[in-house]
Amino acid sequence: MKFFHSFPRKFATRADKFVKSKASENLTILSRGVDTLVSISEYGLLCTPEWLPFSSRSTRTLGGGGALVPSDLGRFSQSRFCVTVLEPNELYKNYSQKTTAETEVAVSHADVFGPFTIGFSDEVGRRIGLMPTIYYSPTDSQGFLSTDDSTAEIGVSLQLIQSLYDLRNVMTSLLVLEHAYSKYDDTTDLASLDLSEILGKKVSELPAFKLANSLSKFKLDLLTEPFNFHRLPAIYLLDHLEIVLTLFQSSDDLQTGVALDYFQQREWRLVQHFHPSLFWYSLGDHADYKDENRRSRLLQRREIQAKIGRSQGYLNACWVLESIDGVPIRDLVSFVSAPNESLDLIGQDISDLFPSATFVPAEDLGFDG
Repeated sequence: MKFFHSFPRKFATRADKFVKSKASENLTILSRGVDTLVSISEYGLLCTPEWLPFSSRSTRTLGGGGALVPSDLGRFSQSRFCVTVLEPNELYKNYSQKTTAETEVAVSHADVFGPFTIGFSDEVGRRIGLMPTIYYSPTDSQGFLSTDDSTAEIGVSLQLIQSLYDLRNVMTSLLVLEHAYSKYDDTTDLASLDLSEILGKKVSELPAFKLANSLSKFKLDLLTEPFNFHRLPAIYLLDHLEIVLTLFQSSDDLQTGVALDYFQQREWRLVQHFHPSLFWYSLGDHADYKDENRRSRLLQRREIQAKIGRSQGYLNACWVLESIDGVPIRDLVSFVSAPNESLDLIGQDISDLFPSATFVPAEDLGFDG
């Protein structure tokens, strides 16, 4: 099996709503697919954001005192690049039934995600850092699929995600404590880092920040002593916890009501993470310690930003993986499939874009236009 990324999804951009005919729709798909294929060859893999919503709940403060207070936990931005694990002959194999009010239509992976595909071998996929998605069941406590307007108690899957959200807040408070203590500790450079940049919010508004920065070294010693055992610093634990949250995906598509629709896609994800062998840069604005390569890729960043045309908040969550151990992503792609009709639009041979890839026309796999 290989790791496949197929594109472009139909009606995935706001511009697609102006498509008026089947012919113009096909031309739009071919054009967008070619643009994406060339961009992957030129720049690498782009992680883009998706939202993981948290269910609302009622909570009390520590100790159980006071009344239950409704809490809107909001949502978490998952920055990821998605692939699926398939054999090439499964790209156009019907895998589920999309049910509408009047009919059932069998669909394939390519029907959903698009007729263009790049693939990576298992070995390369793992070197890149692909990880299997953590599927959760979006059900209430009675086992029924839970919607946003559901008033029933949420099921165990959603409870676990809420608890991870709580652990994220706990880790944030521990990071604030360690940051405050670091001004007395010359063995770490944590004090020089901007917590607002790390946490993506005004750190001065956090209760832990107001407390920690008003305490003496003696009192900070008392607070941090229970956490003084062999472990990673909180800044790394928080980063790893957010990687875990980025891997969560619903097993069911609540909009269509198709049971286990997403689960059947066998999704894996690339999540932005730091490793000496990986060359990453962001499309957004981050501190140098978090995005050390962005200054050397100013031209590439501007070009991709112009292609995406999205808000600054969206761009801040976008990351590009350019190479591994100095080898460009284009040289690590082992499989490419595209409709024959798109080849004239590309303007160059597939082997020029992806020198190590085997090319298979989409028509040979079942694409019929």
